[in-house]
Amino acid sequence: MIAFFYWNVLLFLGKYYILKNKYFILIFSLFILIGCSKKNNDKSETSANSNDSLYLNLKFIENKSFSTEKIKKATDKAYTILRTSKNDSINRSYLNKVVKSYIDLNEFDTNNKALKLLLKNSIESNDKLNTANAYYYYGNSFFNQGASDSSYYYYLKAEKLFLSTNQYIILSEIYLNKSRIQVQINDVSGAEKSAIQSLKNSRKANDKLVEYDALTNLGIVSNETENFYDAIDYHNKALKIADENNLNPEYLLKEISLNNIGNTYLKAKKFNDAIFYFKKALENNLLQKLKPRLHATLLDNVAYSKFKIKDKKELPDLFLKSLRIRDSLKLDSYIIDSKIHLSEYYFDIKDSITAQNYAKEALQKAKLTKSPIDVLSTLKQIALVEHKNSAEYSKEYIKISDSLQQEERKAKDKFARIAFET
Repeated sequence: MIAFFYWNVLLFLGKYYILKNKYFILIFSLFILIGCSKKNNDKSETSANSNDSLYLNLKFIENKSFSTEKIKKATDKAYTILRTSKNDSINRSYLNKVVKSYIDLNEFDTNNKALKLLLKNSIESNDKLNTANAYYYYGNSFFNQGASDSSYYYYLKAEKLFLSTNQYIILSEIYLNKSRIQVQINDVSGAEKSAIQSLKNSRKANDKLVEYDALTNLGIVSNETENFYDAIDYHNKALKIADENNLNPEYLLKEISLNNIGNTYLKAKKFNDAIFYFKKALENNLLQKLKPRLHATLLDNVAYSKFKIKDKKELPDLFLKSLRIRDSLKLDSYIIDSKIHLSEYYFDIKDSITAQNYAKEALQKAKLTKSPIDVLSTLKQIALVEHKNSAEYSKEYIKISDSLQQEERKAKDKFARIAFET
């Protein structure tokens, strides 16, 4: 009987314990569910806030009325959010905007990080268009930094992917910059082909500014190869486009074209025609304020053309006026040109001492700038005016000229190898 009583007590206590634990488990479960729900809500709110912040910053980036500092902060914030976001088409589209903003801000270091992420995400997603965009941005970034070989490499990779698209504007810009690089390494035929491709694509895109630039580059290439008739034709077409479309009047594109036409006539030794175009460009009173470098170049060009036809009127005043502007702007290569021209002028009027002084000053500055082309042009002039050391200068000229030709050949080979490998 006692045993039966104890058994019932134990059974009751067991049931009570189980029932009590059931309530405990139920209450504990409710707390967990509420906690999870709160966490999910927090995550949802964080995600929504993050998206709101992203959209706000992207809108901020697009508003060009804001200061550079504010746009940079907005770009940095947008990039920080995108860096940890899911890699989808929207993410890559927004990264495009961020990269463009960094390029406009000339923020190369941060831009390289954003570009690296865009390229990585695009390749991982087999997103060919954004991969092409990333290559194109890399090309532009290196081009702006003067790294021609890296720029050329990425332009080729971008070109290959863009060829199957209708991205005529981007293709026209790629070909234009390729042409400019090829002019630098003296690949004249390559530069001409690239400029023609740029011209074709700019016309398909109806992009008048790139069409102007492509025609200008074709004019420069034709002038280099002494196809003067073609050069003048290209520059006149560029001038017509700038005039009819009122292209970027603040950049004085008409005056740039007039100077280019004058330069072609100068190289063709048609000095009176050259003077006409240089003076026509100088009629714009905004030159001194907006383009002092071009203003100085035009003055020097007029002076040199006059010197060549033995018109001493306004000389050497025009040469000296141009030199003063170039000195104030610290334009080393142009200062060297001015001093060489002054040396020629004074040597022609039998003032050998002044001619030698200007030639020596030009050579000294050329060696400081370490530009082989400037050194060559000054050595050529000083050898003419200083007979005592003429043989020594001529020997140095030949040495540098040979070295420069070797470097040009190496550069051409290097770019040909890049083209082949790409």
